[in-house]
Amino acid sequence: FSAAGAFKAKQGRGQICCVGSRKPPWKTRMASSPSAGELLTARPVDEPDFLNSAQLRQLTNHKGKVYGVAWVDSDTLASISQSGQLVLTSVTGEEEARVQLKDSWVMAVGASPNGESIATGGLSNKLTLFARTDPKRSGTAMENDHTGYISSIAWENDNVIWSSSGDKTIKKWDVQTKKCVATLKGHTADVLSISLDRKRNLLASGSADEKVKIWDTISGECLKTLNLDDGDVNSVSFSSNRSLAACTEEGKLFVFNCDFAKITKINVGKRESCHAVALSPIGNTAYVCNGSSLTVCDLTKHNGNDSAGAGNGSNGSNPSGEIANPSAEPDFSIDGKGRISALAIAPDGKSIGTGSWSTEVHVFT
Repeated sequence: FSAAGAFKAKQGRGQICCVGSRKPPWKTRMASSPSAGELLTARPVDEPDFLNSAQLRQLTNHKGKVYGVAWVDSDTLASISQSGQLVLTSVTGEEEARVQLKDSWVMAVGASPNGESIATGGLSNKLTLFARTDPKRSGTAMENDHTGYISSIAWENDNVIWSSSGDKTIKKWDVQTKKCVATLKGHTADVLSISLDRKRNLLASGSADEKVKIWDTISGECLKTLNLDDGDVNSVSFSSNRSLAACTEEGKLFVFNCDFAKITKINVGKRESCHAVALSPIGNTAYVCNGSSLTVCDLTKHNGNDSAGAGNGSNGSNPSGEIANPSAEPDFSIDGKGRISALAIAPDGKSIGTGSWSTEVHVFT
C-alpha cells in the first residue's frame, strides 16, 4: 500500500498544458505578487542550509511507518504513523505527548495556525481533532466522513480545515460545528495532497489523475488545471512568495511561478518516485523526498523560462522548461534505512522535520 493507495486514471501522455478558457480570476488579486522574473532571485545569505549532517537530530521512533509530519509551532513537531500513533516532540528531542489513536493506519496530520489543535486522518475516512493541551482525551471526529482514506490536511485558519481523500474530493470543515461545509469535485482519481495560499484564498491539489488543480477557497471554483502527465502527483506545496511546487511518482519536480504560467521542471528521482516536497519560505529552494534521500534543489540554478500557457487552453510551444542535465543530487541520506515519506518546514523557516518508513522522525535545524 503506497501513500497514493491509488489506481491511476491515465489521461494519456503529453506536454504540460493549462485547461480553461476564461481569464484567471486570481489575476485580479495579484497586484502585489512578484513578477515571473522575480520568482527565482539570488538566495539570501540568511537562508539556512538544512542538509548538514552536523545539524541532524533523531527525535523519536514510531512502531510503524511514518506517513506524516506537521509543525505545531516552530519548536514542536507532530508525527503520525501506520501504527496509529500521534507523537508530539520538541526540536530538542523531548517528547511532549504520545497518543494511541483509534485508527490503526493514520496517513495525514496538520496543526492549527495558533498551535492549539491538531487534526489527523487515514484509512478510517474520518477527520479527528485533538487539543494540544490534552491530546489523549480530546479526540473528536468530524461529521460527514469522506468515503475514502484521508491523504492530506491543511488548516486555512484556526476554525477551518481542508482535507483531501481517495474518494477524489476535497472537503472544507468547520471546527466549531464539526461539519463539512463544502466539497470540491473535479479530480478523476485519488487526491493525494493539498496546500494553501492563504493570502490569495487559493488551494492547490495534486492527484493520481496526474493533474494539479488550483481552487478558490471562497467560491469553491476550480480556477485552473495543470496537466503534468508524469504519474501520480504525490505532493504539492505553496511558498510564502506564492510559487507552487509539485512532485510526481515518476521522479519529477515541477515549480510554478506565482500565476502558474511559467515553470521549472527538474528530474530529481532518477528512477525513484518523489513522495513529498516543501518549498523554503522565499521559494528559492525545494526539498524533495525521493527514495531514502532528502534532496535539495537550488531553484536559482534551474529557472524555467518557458510558458505553460495562461489558462486559455494553450499548450505553449515548449511548456516543460525541463533541464536536460540538472545538478539536483541527494545531499544527505538518513542511513538509507527506508524511504523518507514526509517532510515539513517549520513556521520560522529554521528547521525541517522528516518521517520515514524506517519508523524514525528526524529534524534538521
